[in-house]
Amino acid sequence: MGLNNAAKLIKGDIDADPNSEILCDLNRYSCFGGRLYVSGRIQSDSLQVIGLGIRLPHRRWGWVEAFLEPSGSAETSVCGGTFNFSVPAPEGPEALDWKLRAALADGSWFDLSDAYYRALTNNPFDQMLSDFMVRLSGRPSGTIVEIGSRARSGRTYIDTLPGEWKYVGFDIADGPNVDVVGDAHEMSRYLEEASVDAILSISTFEHLAMPWKVVLEMNRVLKLGGVVCIASHQTWPLHDEPWDYWRFSGTCWKAMFNEVTGFRIDKVGLGQGADVVAKIMNDATAGLPGQPAFLGSSVLVTKIADTRLSWPVPTHVVTEGEYPG
Repeated sequence: MGLNNAAKLIKGDIDADPNSEILCDLNRYSCFGGRLYVSGRIQSDSLQVIGLGIRLPHRRWGWVEAFLEPSGSAETSVCGGTFNFSVPAPEGPEALDWKLRAALADGSWFDLSDAYYRALTNNPFDQMLSDFMVRLSGRPSGTIVEIGSRARSGRTYIDTLPGEWKYVGFDIADGPNVDVVGDAHEMSRYLEEASVDAILSISTFEHLAMPWKVVLEMNRVLKLGGVVCIASHQTWPLHDEPWDYWRFSGTCWKAMFNEVTGFRIDKVGLGQGADVVAKIMNDATAGLPGQPAFLGSSVLVTKIADTRLSWPVPTHVVTEGEYPG
């Protein structure tokens, strides 16, 4: 029966059953060395899953019999188990164009595409921005400043703001989505003190030569009770050199946001799990893939007091060259 359903799946003539309910959670979807690695768990309370089908760019549906540690039985009509497989795949963004389906014993199939999107967003790092927006929605209006607002990748957050919030894009270079051009290390030169209700910074803190100084500047321009959301990296390849300075663990944020700098940390999130692999393995790096690593590190904080601290070191003293365009 499995082979017959496999033939139907490859031909693509199995009809989906929209009333079926199958829970699928991915814990790995990654492409490395020309192969796609997929693992996760699938479970249904009423349907028997006999295998998986996968379709990659420019290819037909392929059959994957990749279940491990199955649970349930035909007598109870409960099916579940873990799967772990790898298939040849194109490198780069093209590998994102894929589809995964569960083949059922009755000859139908169930689309599992939503498992991929849940895996992308259901982690503390990515949920931080949503929590931040919820905080903003609790206030009728205010002024929000985004540090590093230039839309180099085409993505902006101005349209996601709730209510009547005023958006100010702040960046060291002019460009799309930039309202104020200036150095975040000297933010209070460009913005009035205690004039800002919220600050957002996405994938920018790693490019700040002295992020602790920027924290002090944020304190100066924020109103008491102002909220801050920062998302940066715990692990990431070098990029935009020479302006690539820092990586942030989950515990580092307390060194910058504390009662002395005038902040309270409300939430910290590490997410987008990753494996670190050495190109040339040795005794020290052999166990790296099994160690915790995360691409993202984020923090949500509130201003609780003004700070008397200062860091009177000009940016040009500790930097080289112009920021990449």
